[in-house]
Amino acid sequence: MADSYTNPSQPRDVNAAAISTDFDYQRFRQQQEQTGPRAKPLSATTTKGLEALKKRWEKFATYFTTFFKWLVDQSRASREHQPQASTLRQYFRNLLMWRERVNGNELPPKIRAGVNSYIEYDLSGNRSNTRRKKNVMSNVDFLKILAFHYAEDPARYSNERQRVQFAMLLLIHAFSAARPCSTTNTNTSTARSLTVGTSTGHADGPNVTVGARLTKQSQAEQMLAGKEQRIFDDDVARAIRYKDIDLLLVRNTDPATSAVIPTKFAMRVRLRHWKGELHKPQPKELVWHQCSLLLACPVTHLLALALDDGALRSRALNDPSRLLALQLPPDRNQITISWRKGCLETPLLRECESNGNTSAVSPLTTTQSRYWLKRLGGNIGLLSNLTFYDIRRGVANAIDGHAPAAVRNQILGHANGLTFDNHYLNPTIRLDVQNTFLRRRTEDAVMHTLTHMDIVVDCDVPRNLPRKVADAIESLPDMRKLLVERQQLSQSDEWDDSDTYDGARHRECQKRDLAKRIRSSRAYHRTRALTKLRQQYLEHKDDAVIEMQLSGKAAPVVDAQHDDTASRLVLPERALVATLLASTPTDTTSAQHLQDMLQAVQAMIAMCRRKEGRGPRGHRMQDHTLSSSPPPTPKIQETRVPIR
Repeated sequence: MADSYTNPSQPRDVNAAAISTDFDYQRFRQQQEQTGPRAKPLSATTTKGLEALKKRWEKFATYFTTFFKWLVDQSRASREHQPQASTLRQYFRNLLMWRERVNGNELPPKIRAGVNSYIEYDLSGNRSNTRRKKNVMSNVDFLKILAFHYAEDPARYSNERQRVQFAMLLLIHAFSAARPCSTTNTNTSTARSLTVGTSTGHADGPNVTVGARLTKQSQAEQMLAGKEQRIFDDDVARAIRYKDIDLLLVRNTDPATSAVIPTKFAMRVRLRHWKGELHKPQPKELVWHQCSLLLACPVTHLLALALDDGALRSRALNDPSRLLALQLPPDRNQITISWRKGCLETPLLRECESNGNTSAVSPLTTTQSRYWLKRLGGNIGLLSNLTFYDIRRGVANAIDGHAPAAVRNQILGHANGLTFDNHYLNPTIRLDVQNTFLRRRTEDAVMHTLTHMDIVVDCDVPRNLPRKVADAIESLPDMRKLLVERQQLSQSDEWDDSDTYDGARHRECQKRDLAKRIRSSRAYHRTRALTKLRQQYLEHKDDAVIEMQLSGKAAPVVDAQHDDTASRLVLPERALVATLLASTPTDTTSAQHLQDMLQAVQAMIAMCRRKEGRGPRGHRMQDHTLSSSPPPTPKIQETRVPIR
C-alpha cells in the first residue's frame, strides 16, 4: 500500500533525502555533545545586565566570596536600602547564567551550595535582612494623584499632550496592573535584523544584528523602516500602538436606561509583552468602557489623543461632536470604529523631540515615564518614591477576594499564587481582626484608609534645597577632593600644549569620567539633604496640628475646594480641563454625561496643542533650612476627588 503512494519515477531522490536527513541529524547530535543543548535566547535587558555584571566581576573579583564581599562593602553606610540576601542571591544566579554561557558547563552543586550559605549566614557588612516597605495604593490615592496631576502639579512638560499622555498611561496601569515594560519601550532595545535596502554602515552589509543601545534617532529610523517593510513587528515593539486598540460602540442592553442612552463607547486593548519583554509574550485583552467619573475615564482620554492625531479613518469623525453622536443600526449590537491605515503602527504614547513637539514615531520610554511619576510623587509631598509597582500592588490587592485566584494570576501574569503571596500581598492586615473576633460590625472604611498609602496633597512640602544647603554641599570633603582634581587637570592642560593626539584623547576621557563622578556625588548629597529636609517637615507636621488645637487656636484650614486653581494655572485650557474632570460624576446613562464628555474631549484636544510657559512670579516653592528647630506650621491641603 505504501508503494502505491510513492512516485516510482523518483525512488533515488527519496533515498537521497533520507540519507541527507540522517547525516544532518548525526551532525547535529555530534555538535550538541560538544557544545551542549541550545540555550534559550535572553531578552535585551537581561543581556545588558549580564554584560554589566561581567565587567564588575572581571574587574574586582577573583573568587565568588570576594566578589560578594566587595558588593556589600561598596554599599554606603547611609544608604536607605541596603543590599539584601535575596538581591545577592539573584546576582549569583546571574553570574551562574553568564558562566554557563561562556564555559558551557555548570558550576558544581557543592560550590553553589557553599556560596549560597556564605551569602545567607557568613556575609557581614552593610547588608540588611529587613524587607523594605512596599506601598500599596488605593483607589482614593490614585484619584488624588490624577486630580493633582491636572489641577495642581507645578511641573512643566515639553507640551501639554505629554501631560494627557501620562494621565492615559496611569489609567492603563490602574486598569490592567501591567508592568512598565508592557506599556512603554525600555531603554535597551534590540533589533533582530535590519533587512532594509540601505546600508547600516557595517562592513558585513545591511543584514547585521544590532545589539547595542539604540539612540532616539535610530529608534525613529527603525520605526519608519518597520512601517515600510514590516520589521517593526510585535516582537520588537513593546509600546501600545493604535492597531493594538479597538474603539467600539456597543449597545446599552439595560432596559431601564436604554431609552435615554442607547449606546456606549468602549475600548479593547491588547497587551503583547506582559512578562519578560521579548521572549515570554503573554498576550492579553482588556475591555474598558465609559466611566461616570471623567477623571478616570480611559475612553475620554483615548478619544482626545486619537482626535489630536487625526487617527480615525473617516475624517468626519475627527469632529468629537459627530463622533459622540454615532448610533447603532437595529440589527447590530456593536461596531468597530476603524483607525486610519497610516496610524496603525503609530504608538499611542510618544516622546518629545528636541524642539518640544511630540514625535511622530518614537514611543514613550519607560525611563521617561518613571521619572515623571517620581517627580509627581515628590510634588504631591510623598517621602518615598512613587512607582508603577505601587499602582500594580494596589490593583492586585483590590482584585484579591473579588475574583478567583486563577483570574488574579492571569491579570498579574503570574504562573501561580506564590508570587502574589510573597511579594504583592499588602503587608498591613486588611481584615478588621478586632471586630471580627468580637463579632461586631467591621470598620471596613477605616481599615481601607489605614491599610493603604492615604496620600495627602501638601504643597508646602520642601521640593528644592535652600541655596545655603546647596552651597554647603560643595564644601564637603569628597566634593572638595573631586573639584581640586578637576582644577589640577585643567591646569595640566594649560601647561602642556605640545602633546600627542593619544595623550589629548586620554585627558578628554579623564575629564568626562571626572565630570561624571562629580555629578554623581553632588546628586547623591543633594538627594540625602532633601530627604532629610522632607523628613523633618513631615515629622513636625502632625505635632503642629495638635499643638494648635491644645493651645485653643483654630485648626489648620483644609483647602479642599481649591477655588484659585484656575488663577494659578498658566494655560486656560488646562484650567478648563481640571475643572471639567473634577466635576461631580454624572450617570453614564444620562444625556448630561455625553455633554460633559464632549466638553472634556474638546478641552483636552485644545490642551494637547499648547505648551505651558513659566508661571507668574510669587508662586515659587518655599524653602526650609536644615535645622533642629521645627519647620513652619504646615497648611494641610487636600485635593477634592469626586468619588461616586
